[in-house]
Amino acid sequence: MGRSRHSRASSLGLPGVAVLALLLLAGTTTLAGCSPGSASESTQTPEPQTIWPQLQRIEPSPAIIGEKLLVVGSGGYIQFESEGIIGYDESFRTFTLTLNEEEIGEIGCYVNRCEGEIIIPATLAVGSHELAVEGGSMLTIEVVQN
Repeated sequence: MGRSRHSRASSLGLPGVAVLALLLLAGTTTLAGCSPGSASESTQTPEPQTIWPQLQRIEPSPAIIGEKLLVVGSGGYIQFESEGIIGYDESFRTFTLTLNEEEIGEIGCYVNRCEGEIIIPATLAVGSHELAVEGGSMLTIEVVQN
């Protein structure tokens, strides 16, 4: 009986690309012909960086007291580096929205697109107000009476 040409990864039922992706994420890739630690010990893997959401617009504008407001932005993902390769984790995550420094809801981000809905409180005064998202991005919104 001949030797099996399947790798240990394929015997686990994982395709080779998935195993490579897992190894890159973990920062433990060893190149063929290199002894473990020979290349990776000379450089440190930087910490992943959060790319905070950037608020872009609201709909409708101006905002109407008591009505739903769609908040749209971009970003909201993680950037990482492993073995000199930059990668992105754009899986779904949420960030807190505030209106005049009071928590009002969340914005959900997935693949560099962020959206969330809030309701403009009936107690809010007509005029300019600050809408912000976790990480620092802000929009000044105009609020009008219905």
